[in-house]
Amino acid sequence: MVAGGGAEIHGQVLHGGLKINRVEYQAVIAGPVGKKAAQDFLRAFFSTLQMPGTSRHFQAPPPFQFPLAGFKLACQRETLTMPNLSEFDRHFARLPLIAILRGLTPDIAMAIGEALVAAGITLLEVPLNSPDPLASIAALAQALAGRAMVGAGTVMSVAQARDVAACGGRMIISPNTDAAVIAAARASALVSLPGCFTPSEAAQALQAGAHGLKLFPGELVTPASARALAAVLPPATRLILVGGVAVETLPQWVGGAVHGFGIGSALFKPGLSAQEVGERAGRFAAAWHAARGKT
Repeated sequence: MVAGGGAEIHGQVLHGGLKINRVEYQAVIAGPVGKKAAQDFLRAFFSTLQMPGTSRHFQAPPPFQFPLAGFKLACQRETLTMPNLSEFDRHFARLPLIAILRGLTPDIAMAIGEALVAAGITLLEVPLNSPDPLASIAALAQALAGRAMVGAGTVMSVAQARDVAACGGRMIISPNTDAAVIAAARASALVSLPGCFTPSEAAQALQAGAHGLKLFPGELVTPASARALAAVLPPATRLILVGGVAVETLPQWVGGAVHGFGIGSALFKPGLSAQEVGERAGRFAAAWHAARGKT
């Protein structure tokens, strides 16, 4: 039996930094060859295709007749990579705290952002019901490029998601589950974190393509209820508790079903100076690291 295979890789960058790689494979068997030998070769060939990806397309051969006199199988496999998601993963792994900057104004945005980054919090959310939120997002995204990831909260429409993408935001965080908003975020290669509370909402969000789930309102969630929810979701599902998180209560959650936290007024509210916000951020970061070290 003479057998061989090859692969050719094609790359393309799509809107919003989404990258698609198309790999074209070809397997060739020059017969005659028996059924078992052909099956062994094809099994080894297909094992190379079992990597995570979005699709595989096969050009099927005619029906097999053995001994096999000759055979060619071509297939194409596409994989997607999201630079924004990879960056979110890096920031989240370092410190899974999202600063919710409701009420932030553009004139203080950079000072607040610098204080948060200095304290170790590098995931920043500007809710869209803040004054001139797109200007704040644009300023933060530019000033903190490479050091922090900036996005929008309270995103409740497709148009809003597109506006956030246009001004440089890279996360779409919502209080609710809306499949159209999730799709809009993904279409712009933004990280999608919709809000949910029930297993049904969580399942709908994941089916629509959410990258993580915002458990909201967090004041109504307990460690036991979070464990119950996580038990019926895919194991890799990222759960982020938003609402009611304080420095004193953070340790009870670390190491459990919840993976990250969105922190609002306990961290920032209008009237606080950048120094005060930085000090609060430092206390949250220290509380997380201390609790993490005990788990």
